[in-house]
Amino acid sequence: MTLREPLKRCLTALSTLTIAMVTMTVMIAGEMPAQGVTLAAWETDGLSGYGPNPYAPTTTDSNVIVGGLTRSGGIGTGGNAPASVWGGTDFTVGGTLDIAVANDEFI
Repeated sequence: MTLREPLKRCLTALSTLTIAMVTMTVMIAGEMPAQGVTLAAWETDGLSGYGPNPYAPTTTDSNVIVGGLTRSGGIGTGGNAPASVWGGTDFTVGGTLDIAVANDEFI
């Protein structure tokens, strides 16, 4: 399965996306117990209005280059955003990846 498949399912299932404390972790095997290494993290505590766009990571591993979380132009930020989240509104519910791209509704 490629990364595109889970992303496709995520985009087509949501009408409002909110992300609270995103952390990308890689498990390093070989020694027991396996250790997790955080590659990047976005702390959402204190954000309002669905957060800034783009939203730079608050933590990164020195061995990787990480871009910010970015909402495309079709994702709205109107209405009452929950506190301390990053995300947006106005996703097409039940659509396809092609519809999300056509409607400029992706992250």
